[in-house]
Amino acid sequence: MALRACTGLYFICLLATHIAVAQTDTLTRIEHAPIVDARANEPVRTFAMRLPFRISPIAGNQEISFYYHAGNTWNPSGVLEYPNASEPYFSNPWNAPYHPTYTKDPHRYQLYSADGVIRSATIAYTKKTSACGEWYGMLNANMLVGGGSFIDAAVSDRAIVGFDKMIRNENPFRTLDGFNLAEMKFTDRDGHSLEIKPRQTYLGTLNVGYRHFFDIVRSTKNKILWTLSTEAQVGVPLNRARNYLSAGIVIGSALTKQFTKKYGVTLAVGYATQHNKIWRTRQNDFNFNYVDVVSGYRFLLTNNFDFKNNQRFTVGIELQGMTAPLSTKERVQAYLNPEDIGIQTNYVTEWTPQNPVALTDQRRASRGLISGSEYLSLNFSYRFGKPGRSSTIMFCAQDDWSLNDFLPLVSSELNNSQDFGVGIKWIQVLP
Repeated sequence: MALRACTGLYFICLLATHIAVAQTDTLTRIEHAPIVDARANEPVRTFAMRLPFRISPIAGNQEISFYYHAGNTWNPSGVLEYPNASEPYFSNPWNAPYHPTYTKDPHRYQLYSADGVIRSATIAYTKKTSACGEWYGMLNANMLVGGGSFIDAAVSDRAIVGFDKMIRNENPFRTLDGFNLAEMKFTDRDGHSLEIKPRQTYLGTLNVGYRHFFDIVRSTKNKILWTLSTEAQVGVPLNRARNYLSAGIVIGSALTKQFTKKYGVTLAVGYATQHNKIWRTRQNDFNFNYVDVVSGYRFLLTNNFDFKNNQRFTVGIELQGMTAPLSTKERVQAYLNPEDIGIQTNYVTEWTPQNPVALTDQRRASRGLISGSEYLSLNFSYRFGKPGRSSTIMFCAQDDWSLNDFLPLVSSELNNSQDFGVGIKWIQVLP
């Protein structure tokens, strides 16, 4: 995808910038880069609590932010199969000799399909409690659309397929499927369904949390700022897909090295973990078998450029990875073609033992429901003036990625819940 090509250019520019900045100016302040924290709009995770990653406290006493994100997902159909304990285990489910039809044994299967663009809007308010502590509240809402509107042009099916053609990475299965569809449906193992209609607004969670920051090293002389960040959050589900209060923590560390008065680099890493079933908030027939605990990592590398009047521009790369939100305590296997168990879908090619379909985005997505997901973002931000007074605007472009791109021994069959995404975030400091 586009971000993988852009990532190479990013590191070339980073090297060139280090070579170019050789002057040593006097510093009065060292600041970490801001983080967009561009979480992907995965269909299964849009119903869950969001754990934001932040590495430095707000600049003023209060802050309000608004974040809009549009992400394209294409998972026409996916099936998770739960074999009986007495059955032999097959590492490749295609080799399994028997899959009973859905009508004969519906409790054996969990079904999922999603196709379209998910728009997501998040509003957050943050209040300082001390120089190093702050609490915040956050609310998010989502909408499923086909992606044919001009505001979704960057993440539309046609834009993605067009770019794939340019880099000779065309997906024939996606090309044959309908463009700009809007579909999202889940069926649990008891046959209960949850369906999101096109242009239907659905809430995610109401989140409340507290952050605290610790300085490990703050040296103007050595032009280094090294901090530790801690965060705890509770999320109240506002949708029918989730029945439980959730809670999570994020621990991170950030290091900023200021090479000159006008140029510096920020490197940050973080670890997040979340328990999805702290306390039941409602009784609900629909149960999509969400796992109790998920965890993930964050990584950020950013170039910081400072200008007169305290204006600042940053460009960086951010990586996120998260374990799957669905249960793997029982024996679960994916890759199963829905038509193989009598489920008709909009997928264009049927799988048969004589003519098996190669690994595709559909099957990769289905597998991803029980493995995990990883995302890469290119981020840009601009602050218009002094940290404690001015607005900041941030942009991001995001793509799914896999460790297999860098480590050939790691499987790439775990991620395709969002093909491409873009986002914009506005931050305003308040007195």
